Amino acid sequence: MTELTTDLTDALRGVRCRLIGIWAVSPAVSTPRLAERHVERCLACQAQVVRERSIVRALGELRHQLEVAPPDLVPSVRQAIAAEPSDPPPASKPLSWRQRAVALSALSALAVASIAALRRLRTAAA
Repeated sequence: MTELTTDLTDALRGVRCRLIGIWAVSPAVSTPRLAERHVERCLACQAQVVRERSIVRALGELRHQLEVAPPDLVPSVRQAIAAEPSDPPPASKPLSWRQRAVALSALSALAVASIAALRRLRTAAA
């Protein structure tokens, strides 16, 4: 029973970290105090914030680097659009029962984490 509790706690921690990562990266979005406290204590989230902020910084620097399009780009794109595909696109395979079970488990863990977070926020506000 303890292993199951530990696994569930680890899974919920991972979901919480992913949700908090959304707030922590963007300077335009105000970060809730709960998210800030979590990032201050969680080394994985701190590393993720550093990685994502460096990516955002690098993408911002790309704005100033302009590349000239090759002169034959427009005619080649028009030709590719006009040409009929020789092979139809492959049909997507339906999800296996394992993939469905994993998706359902992830959604369930997210729902439990959301409910727990809402309860904590309500008790903290009261």
